[in-house]
Amino acid sequence: MERYNNELPEQLVFAEQPRYNDMQMLRKLKRAKEKDEVLTGECIKATHNGDLIIKLSPNLEGIIPRNEITYIIEKDGKVHKAQAQKKVFLDVNFKVTEIIEGDELKDTKVYLSRKRVVEDIRDKYREELKKGHLVQGVVIGIADIGAFIDIGGDVIGILPKAFICKVWIDHPSEKLRVGDSVDVVLKDEIGEKNSEELLITFTRKPLFKKWNEIDKEFKLGDVVKGRIKDTRGANGSGIFVEISDDFEGLANYTNKRYSYGDLVRVRIDNIDKKREKMKLTIID
Repeated sequence: MERYNNELPEQLVFAEQPRYNDMQMLRKLKRAKEKDEVLTGECIKATHNGDLIIKLSPNLEGIIPRNEITYIIEKDGKVHKAQAQKKVFLDVNFKVTEIIEGDELKDTKVYLSRKRVVEDIRDKYREELKKGHLVQGVVIGIADIGAFIDIGGDVIGILPKAFICKVWIDHPSEKLRVGDSVDVVLKDEIGEKNSEELLITFTRKPLFKKWNEIDKEFKLGDVVKGRIKDTRGANGSGIFVEISDDFEGLANYTNKRYSYGDLVRVRIDNIDKKREKMKLTIID
């Protein structure tokens, strides 16, 4: 399994950016336009019509027109306004497309494109990303079927529920939250959703710990925190309890009533690596 150093999605602004005065920034913008360089600036506003306003220097702002935000468009051929709104307070990467200088600096218009940046990243992924590559992504959405992972360049894939962790879960929100950073592996070769967007399915199965590795984390006699997973066997066979994302075992049933997700303390009484089973006791 090979790690691919992908471009990370834009993040909230925490670190202070280098400060330039207006003339320094104007020179920097001209040079970037000439050399087709990528710059970064804080998005301070999404306008009512979906354009982005980027703070460049004390008296200089840039405009990213709505259809220069991303290559992902709606049926009407326009970028959805939500694509603009969610960029506010993010450090946004862009290329300079046009500079119209006014008689005074405050009258100078600077037009930018984020779309050109993410298109370059998408095209790079299309050529280089292969099945089995390990990449880092950010959870941007959660649904019953799985989690949606952004790996940069507005390239978003699905991590199906069954591939999130080794133990069974009822819903992806049990293990992931929007904004979480997560390592994922390309399950299949990249497909094409349409002429612009890529189709990617992720998995975490190659990252799951195997039963022959359980000794590195758990030992016989350990008392650990567990989470009730299945009470259907409460009539005698026992209750399944998860003790990590990779391991769960069968615990003795007590007279106490439990519900899915309840936290309990359990003692590890037996580990059968060959049969991949574990015997637990709930400690009241």
